[in-house]
Amino acid sequence: MTTKETAIRAIEDLPEDSSWEEILERIRFISSVQQGLAELDAGKGVPDEDIKKEISEWRELQCHMSERASELGIKTEDDVDRLIHEFRTNSR
Repeated sequence: MTTKETAIRAIEDLPEDSSWEEILERIRFISSVQQGLAELDAGKGVPDEDIKKEISEWRELQCHMSERASELGIKTEDDVDRLIHEFRTNSR
């Protein structure tokens, strides 16, 4: 299927009352997916093991941040705002 045919089909699959923004969003999404697939085909992808390692590091960081937030008594966004205010006040 050509790029033009893919675009036409994508537009035809949208609801009749779709806005220009929704149409553009769908076209951009399909374009990005196709570009990513082409990069994978060209061997430009990130190996699974690298992704797994990165996700593991994110989880570890998230766990550490949650523990630290608990130590500081942070439970809500208001708590974060309060601590930021206190930090700024005490830094002057």
